[in-house]
Amino acid sequence: MAGKIYLFTWPEIYNLNQDLQFWTSSFGEKFWSDSVDVYNSENRDTGKINQSIFGWWLFSPKKMTVIKWLPVSADKSIWLKADIIEWFTENFMKNYQNIPDENIVIFVNPKPDSRLKFFKFFKNNWIATKEYPLSNDVDRKIFAKKKLGDIKISDTTLSNFLSIVGTDLYQIDSEIDKLREYCIANNIGEVSDDIVNLVTFGITEHDVFKFFDLAFHDTQKAIKHLENIQDEWTNRNEFAGALYSQLKTSIMINRMYQQWIKDWKEIAAACGLNPYSVYANLKNIKSISTNWIELENMYKYLVDTDYNIKTGKNDEREFWLNTKKMISKFKI
Repeated sequence: MAGKIYLFTWPEIYNLNQDLQFWTSSFGEKFWSDSVDVYNSENRDTGKINQSIFGWWLFSPKKMTVIKWLPVSADKSIWLKADIIEWFTENFMKNYQNIPDENIVIFVNPKPDSRLKFFKFFKNNWIATKEYPLSNDVDRKIFAKKKLGDIKISDTTLSNFLSIVGTDLYQIDSEIDKLREYCIANNIGEVSDDIVNLVTFGITEHDVFKFFDLAFHDTQKAIKHLENIQDEWTNRNEFAGALYSQLKTSIMINRMYQQWIKDWKEIAAACGLNPYSVYANLKNIKSISTNWIELENMYKYLVDTDYNIKTGKNDEREFWLNTKKMISKFKI
């Protein structure tokens, strides 16, 4: 009889990864740490992959092997070449019954292509598929309250919090940690709307943070990220607002820093800024200082562009085009 084979699949990536972490940790603790092999884009040494995936010792006793991004997605974006994928999948389908009973092989892909032969192999051979349904509003509220622990939060405030941070469980997890840390540090037993507004970042702000992180290190990647936001984002005004806020914050931080005021809490208090926004921005202070003229020019230029768009003088595309032009002038 073949060992246990599973397919972990979409759409709730957070829950999928949490469950996968539990499985691999439990297996490693039960046997030994070397009994678990995980293969992905970060661990793709050709020799190791050939030995672990294609060599028969893959099926040695008491082994858990996790192979991410197989079966492949519809877009075919994967860390293995097509000929290697074909060789492995054909070989696996022919020999899977030779896997020892105590071994576990887990394939992971949030969105596999159901048209492919290898995916159909899972269905036709009754191989266990673990699907992780997308969380709903109730699930996210339960998740957030559990993360807060003994710190209270009303349903109204929790709804406000979720409306700000969005539906992604990774972001909710990160922002809840910040709320909890803030309350513990200040000896506060209940989260209020004011605390939510002070501490948390919305989904748009995260896009802007990532945008500027890239802009200070790789302008082409920043422009590509901006294009992705443009493709996905329907409310230009909301993104523009977050962008202007970030520019203003960077300019104010730089001015304080030039006055030798470098403590993030002191800067936040003096400028009336979100303390966590100041803390996050200070890691790029060298780039901010180097590009302070570009940042101030960008702020003024985009304000003018935004005004012209709202008054009908320019098309909305001017906003995205001008933002790309200004970013391209950053000094790396």
